[in-house]
Amino acid sequence: HGGASLAYFKLYGLKSITGMDTTKRQAEISKIFFKSHGVDSNFDFIEGRAEKMNFPTNTFDAIISFDVFEHVEDLSAVLSECFRVLRPNGKLLLAFPSYYHPVQHHLSDVTRAPCVHWFFPPQDIMDVFYDILDDNPVYRDKIGLKRRPLKPWEKLYIINGVTLKKFRSIIGEKSWSMVKHIPLPLFSTGELINKYPVLRILSYVFWLGTRIPILEEFTNHRIVYILSK
Repeated sequence: HGGASLAYFKLYGLKSITGMDTTKRQAEISKIFFKSHGVDSNFDFIEGRAEKMNFPTNTFDAIISFDVFEHVEDLSAVLSECFRVLRPNGKLLLAFPSYYHPVQHHLSDVTRAPCVHWFFPPQDIMDVFYDILDDNPVYRDKIGLKRRPLKPWEKLYIINGVTLKKFRSIIGEKSWSMVKHIPLPLFSTGELINKYPVLRILSYVFWLGTRIPILEEFTNHRIVYILSK
């Protein structure tokens, strides 16, 4: 609802900020949120899709994306558009979970069991997912989920299945002047760590895994990159 944008706007003293969401309603809510916190100029929120942004080329100094890229339909098109609308030397700051993150399977409406998507085919998982919801119709209707087939771009419900390896191949499609990967091991940040700080010790165990090609898919808390045009 614009909360992260407002935090960036105030914390870093930005001259202006533009947010984009897939529905007009969410864009309007974010505008109301900004105004309710005393900000009445130098911001805008619009409805749009990142695969085809309605902005001129060389518009922005920076783009921030947090926990979005796992949900987009065509990540290659999104990154191409980010490259286009950034000014020369503009930066794309991004963080999102790899498909193989132990608990970022986006099935939490039914289960928080880790790693289930490592061992079972996506369609089998979704069949069971909807079976459980159909057995609990009151809860199913409350959260507004009804059985549907996976869309062509979906690996599981509303996620595209992009891995760290796949992401690296996509960023290679454009001539970014700087590509900086920031390893971020599991248990180094997040709500669980804020609640149980002692678990941060585990991040040292996963730190090594984030630097080993095969293990890094499973041991990074997020795929974190800074790309410069």
